Amino acid sequence: MWFEPFAVVLALLPLAAYLLLLGAVRLFSRPLVTTSGRDLAALSVALVGWLAIGPMELFFPGTAAATLGPYVWLFLLLFFMLSMTLIILSLPPRLIIYGASAGEVLTPLLRAAQRLDPQAELDDAHRQVWMPTLGVRLRVDGHSHFDTSQVAAFEQNLTPQFWQHLLGSLRYEIKTAPTAQRFGGLGMLVFGLLLLSSVMLMVWFQPAEIASGFKQWLWR
Repeated sequence: MWFEPFAVVLALLPLAAYLLLLGAVRLFSRPLVTTSGRDLAALSVALVGWLAIGPMELFFPGTAAATLGPYVWLFLLLFFMLSMTLIILSLPPRLIIYGASAGEVLTPLLRAAQRLDPQAELDDAHRQVWMPTLGVRLRVDGHSHFDTSQVAAFEQNLTPQFWQHLLGSLRYEIKTAPTAQRFGGLGMLVFGLLLLSSVMLMVWFQPAEIASGFKQWLWR
């Protein structure tokens, strides 16, 4: 066999959990508003298995493993977390909305912006909200037929407090906003269930191989 059962389980299990969770949110709940940093952090957790059997295996510090044993994986995990934190902090902040298209976000975004700046105005043609008192112009990115959209700002020097207030206001306003029923999360749910079923079948039929692979992976 050209692949190890434990490697397959390690790669697919976090990804299946991520797809099931995000698919359920998009299909069954009200629109979810989160930050780009949290969204990227969740995606990094989903892909940590692929990283463990890929780059971490390729550049595995064998000398350190001979001294530290399985504890070397804690340092590799810490390095991964610090690298992802650096990437998240270096990206421009934005808000991610699951379960609502770009057009459906405009009106709730305007009401949320008016909580911070009563003079806020909507430019529907360009999908922008202008906040003259604060000097901030927001834009909504996303396709009208997709149930995922983003809110970004043209200005790059906005404080974390501004984004936190906008996040809370948009979450409150979008709860009552009318959104069309879409089935974008259905594909994620089906694919996540297929991956999870594959993992469960592999664990059921090859428990000894997976346990042996885990020991070999942990102890170098």
